[in-house]
Amino acid sequence: VKAMLGPEWRMPSKDDFAKLVDTSVCTQEWDATRKGWTFTGKGGYSSNSIFLPLAGYEDGEVRVGAGERGWYWSSDATDATYAWGLYLRDFSAFNPNVHDQNFRYLGYPVRAVR
Repeated sequence: VKAMLGPEWRMPSKDDFAKLVDTSVCTQEWDATRKGWTFTGKGGYSSNSIFLPLAGYEDGEVRVGAGERGWYWSSDATDATYAWGLYLRDFSAFNPNVHDQNFRYLGYPVRAVR
Protein backbone atom coordinates (compact mmCIF):
# COMPACT_ATOMS: atom_id res chain seq x y z
CA VAL A 1 0.00 0.00 0.00
CA LYS A 2 2.78 2.44 0.93
CA ALA A 3 4.66 1.71 -2.29
CA MET A 4 1.60 2.45 -4.43
CA LEU A 5 -0.06 5.31 -2.51
CA GLY A 6 2.65 6.89 -0.38
CA PRO A 7 4.03 6.68 3.16
CA GLU A 8 0.90 8.08 4.87
CA TRP A 9 -1.24 5.17 3.63
CA ARG A 10 -1.48 1.73 5.23
CA MET A 11 -3.61 -1.40 5.44
CA PRO A 12 -6.15 -1.37 8.29
CA SER A 13 -5.22 -3.38 11.36
CA LYS A 14 -7.40 -5.94 13.10
CA ASP A 15 -8.10 -3.25 15.73
CA ASP A 16 -9.16 -0.75 13.05
CA PHE A 17 -11.75 -3.24 11.80
CA ALA A 18 -12.93 -3.94 15.35
CA LYS A 19 -13.63 -0.22 15.78
CA LEU A 20 -15.63 -0.12 12.53
CA VAL A 21 -18.04 -2.79 13.73
CA ASP A 22 -18.34 -1.35 17.27
CA THR A 23 -21.56 0.70 17.25
CA SER A 24 -20.30 2.83 20.15
CA VAL A 25 -17.40 4.01 17.94
CA CYS A 26 -18.95 4.08 14.42
CA THR A 27 -22.27 4.24 12.67
CA GLN A 28 -22.94 1.82 9.83
CA GLU A 29 -25.11 2.78 6.86
CA TRP A 30 -26.17 0.40 4.07
CA ASP A 31 -26.08 1.73 0.48
CA ALA A 32 -28.36 -0.49 -1.62
CA THR A 33 -27.42 1.27 -4.87
CA ARG A 34 -23.68 0.71 -4.48
CA LYS A 35 -24.12 -2.53 -2.46
CA GLY A 36 -21.86 -1.70 0.41
CA TRP A 37 -21.48 -0.12 3.82
CA THR A 38 -20.34 3.33 4.90
CA PHE A 39 -18.77 3.38 8.35
CA THR A 40 -18.56 6.83 9.98
CA GLY A 41 -16.78 7.69 13.20
CA LYS A 42 -18.64 9.20 16.15
CA GLY A 43 -17.72 12.17 18.31
CA GLY A 44 -14.45 13.83 17.30
CA TYR A 45 -14.11 11.39 14.39
CA SER A 46 -17.44 12.15 12.70
CA SER A 47 -15.64 13.62 9.67
CA ASN A 48 -13.93 10.25 9.07
CA SER A 49 -15.68 7.60 7.02
CA ILE A 50 -14.91 4.65 4.78
CA PHE A 51 -17.06 2.90 2.18
CA LEU A 52 -16.64 -0.86 1.80
CA PRO A 53 -18.48 -2.46 -1.13
CA LEU A 54 -19.53 -6.10 -1.00
CA ALA A 55 -16.82 -6.95 -3.52
CA GLY A 56 -16.54 -10.66 -2.75
CA TYR A 57 -13.14 -12.29 -3.25
CA GLU A 58 -11.19 -14.27 -5.81
CA ASP A 59 -10.44 -17.96 -5.46
CA GLY A 60 -8.17 -18.81 -8.35
CA GLU A 61 -9.95 -17.36 -11.38
CA VAL A 62 -13.42 -17.38 -9.81
CA ARG A 63 -15.08 -14.33 -8.21
CA VAL A 64 -17.10 -15.41 -5.15
CA GLY A 65 -19.86 -13.45 -3.39
CA ALA A 66 -19.65 -10.12 -5.26
CA GLY A 67 -22.63 -7.93 -4.37
CA GLU A 68 -23.61 -10.27 -1.54
CA ARG A 69 -20.60 -10.43 0.78
CA GLY A 70 -17.41 -8.56 1.43
CA TRP A 71 -14.12 -9.76 2.86
CA TYR A 72 -11.20 -7.41 3.51
CA TRP A 73 -7.64 -8.12 4.58
CA SER A 74 -6.17 -6.51 7.64
CA SER A 75 -2.44 -6.00 8.12
CA ASP A 76 -2.37 -8.67 10.85
CA ALA A 77 -1.47 -12.27 10.02
CA THR A 78 -2.01 -14.99 12.59
CA ASP A 79 0.40 -17.49 11.01
CA ALA A 80 1.56 -18.70 7.59
CA THR A 81 -1.95 -19.95 6.75
CA TYR A 82 -4.38 -17.41 8.23
CA ALA A 83 -4.77 -13.66 8.58
CA TRP A 84 -7.27 -11.37 10.28
CA GLY A 85 -9.97 -9.87 8.13
CA LEU A 86 -13.35 -8.17 8.11
CA TYR A 87 -16.44 -10.00 6.86
CA LEU A 88 -19.58 -8.11 5.74
CA ARG A 89 -23.03 -9.07 4.43
CA ASP A 90 -25.90 -7.07 3.00
CA PHE A 91 -28.45 -5.19 5.08
CA SER A 92 -30.75 -8.20 5.52
CA ALA A 93 -28.02 -10.21 7.24
CA PHE A 94 -25.73 -7.49 8.60
CA ASN A 95 -23.50 -9.03 11.22
CA PRO A 96 -20.00 -7.71 10.56
CA ASN A 97 -17.21 -9.55 12.25
CA VAL A 98 -13.46 -9.55 12.50
CA HIS A 99 -11.96 -13.01 12.49
CA ASP A 100 -8.72 -14.87 11.85
CA GLN A 101 -9.95 -17.86 9.86
CA ASN A 102 -9.13 -16.27 6.51
CA PHE A 103 -6.92 -18.34 4.24
CA ARG A 104 -4.10 -16.04 3.11
CA TYR A 105 -4.07 -17.50 -0.42
CA LEU A 106 -7.56 -16.10 -1.19
CA GLY A 107 -7.86 -12.86 -3.14
CA TYR A 108 -9.55 -10.63 -0.59
CA PRO A 109 -9.66 -6.91 -1.39
CA VAL A 110 -7.47 -4.41 0.43
CA ARG A 111 -8.86 -1.00 1.39
CA ALA A 112 -6.07 1.43 2.21
CA VAL A 113 -6.49 3.98 5.03
CA ARG A 114 -4.47 6.92 6.32
